[in-house]
Amino acid sequence: MESYLADIVLDANRVWTDYFKQLGLDTPRVTYTIISPGQPAAESQCAYPGQEAPLVVTADTPNAFYCSKDERQAGFRGAIYLPVLTMQKMWTGTVLGRPSKTGGDFAAAIITAHEFGHHIVDELRLQYKEKGFTYPEFTAPWTELIADCMAGVWAATAYRSGYLDDGDFAEAEAALEAIGDAPGGPADHGTPEERVRALRIGYSGTGSYGPGQPIACTSTYGK
Repeated sequence: MESYLADIVLDANRVWTDYFKQLGLDTPRVTYTIISPGQPAAESQCAYPGQEAPLVVTADTPNAFYCSKDERQAGFRGAIYLPVLTMQKMWTGTVLGRPSKTGGDFAAAIITAHEFGHHIVDELRLQYKEKGFTYPEFTAPWTELIADCMAGVWAATAYRSGYLDDGDFAEAEAALEAIGDAPGGPADHGTPEERVRALRIGYSGTGSYGPGQPIACTSTYGK
């Protein structure tokens, strides 16, 4: 599990590094922490909504997440946290505590790519600002939907590289559908339908932009 998650992060880093080079930007630099059973907990400066205490992440913390405030290595902005036991449950169809109709390894991959997507949006905004340009600001649920869309962009590159097996994309769709906002609850992540649509926009493109093009995400959710 640990090596699988590390491979996803490293491949996402390769994909986004190439994209930033095409834009004339610096390599996006983010740290990632995979917390396995028996390892010391990792403390983040971020907290769950409504809480003030810093989040302590263990192998069974019930969520994967990205914190833009954490600099766990000098010069690296932001950190991704991947609790192994929580990610492992996705193989059998439990995604962040919710049942998914299609379990599998690619569910864990798309959740990892989603967290990486948060960092990519932050990096684009920071680097464009440093160059005197603007990049859209996002509020809930757009913050989460553009990260879903960026995860779809990565999935499209994985498909072109021959990494996807039959059924993998269906696992990704089912994972995001499972963790969409429930009716009557907080609307900060997008409904199941909105999350799946965001993933598909990044993966397949829109009428104006082709598959795997980040601008399809920005143009859709940066309004």
